[in-house]
Amino acid sequence: PMSWALTPANDFVLCSTASIGAGLVPIPAADWATHFSQRMVLPYGRDELILSDILDAETYSTIHSQLRIHPGTADWLVGAHPFQELQLLILYRKSLHVLILNENNLTISQVYEITRDVGCAARKTIATCGNVICWLTDSGIYQLDISNQLKLRGQQLPLSDAIQDIADRINFAHADQAVATYFNNRYYLAVPLDDQTKNKTVLVYNFINQSWESVDTFPGDFEVKAFAVLDYDGSQRLHAVSTVGFVYLLEELNVDEWGPPGDVNSYPLSGTFHTRHYLSGTYDLKAIKRVQIETNLTEYDAFTARFVTSNPDEEREILDYVADATTDVTHRKLVGLRGVSGGVEIETSAGRPEFRAVIVESTDSNRKTVTYK
Repeated sequence: PMSWALTPANDFVLCSTASIGAGLVPIPAADWATHFSQRMVLPYGRDELILSDILDAETYSTIHSQLRIHPGTADWLVGAHPFQELQLLILYRKSLHVLILNENNLTISQVYEITRDVGCAARKTIATCGNVICWLTDSGIYQLDISNQLKLRGQQLPLSDAIQDIADRINFAHADQAVATYFNNRYYLAVPLDDQTKNKTVLVYNFINQSWESVDTFPGDFEVKAFAVLDYDGSQRLHAVSTVGFVYLLEELNVDEWGPPGDVNSYPLSGTFHTRHYLSGTYDLKAIKRVQIETNLTEYDAFTARFVTSNPDEEREILDYVADATTDVTHRKLVGLRGVSGGVEIETSAGRPEFRAVIVESTDSNRKTVTYK
């Protein structure tokens, strides 16, 4: 462990390792630490925590401040996260616990088990997001709600339920290095997918829209070792730290810029979204007549749209559009396909087009025209 006196003239110095005696030890060497209620909290072995003295990060008592939360089990400590007043969420690999600290006497602090059904797969994915705490588990992204009574309350469904097909692709052999942060009302989670061994994919959850809004991939050897919210050009911005030697500004442009400063190549951003399949109120075979797409476009925004039916499975491109002005545009296109249901699949290739509504008109076997939005 090293310390810094918080003055530019002083360098980092090694902390003392000399024995203090009387049950007191210097700061242990540990993989991580967190600040909690004027104390430092560190892992102290496979399943133990140790807390420093108040306002003294270099002195620890093995008698009064060493805590074994979940002894005698095939479980191990992953992380700890302060969430409210004197309460500390303790995340094991297979279980969750809450420590309620007694500031005057640590020996009478209380520990409660929340659940042994889920644990934490990656310490750096733990983040407070408004009134919830999120992190990565073996079954996806989990969340705990901080209730009005300041108690942690689990949710019936994981946060990743809507994208469970993507969460199931996380490569958990390398997911212990996954990282996350909360920025601009969004939870950013960088993970390895499929055969990836590094954090090359970023999943983004929007707490305003209450939905997952993006699965981001990047060019070249880009990977996310850590997220950092830093002041840049007068405001707080989200950055990614990469092992290739650069810090990247995220969520800024309509293109990806990749390469060393002064030799940057631009890569257009592409996006895809699928509407639900429209049944028009019946499972009978029907003729899909027309589709109307309401958009708000900026000049040079570009996208294509196709209509996809099921039973029979067919698809047809109905629109290939590049905006020549910044304005709202209504697109009305004939489809001419038959099926039990159908939906619209849109792919963007330039800019950030906004899609406000999709309207599908079809005729069922009774020849009655039905419109669904």
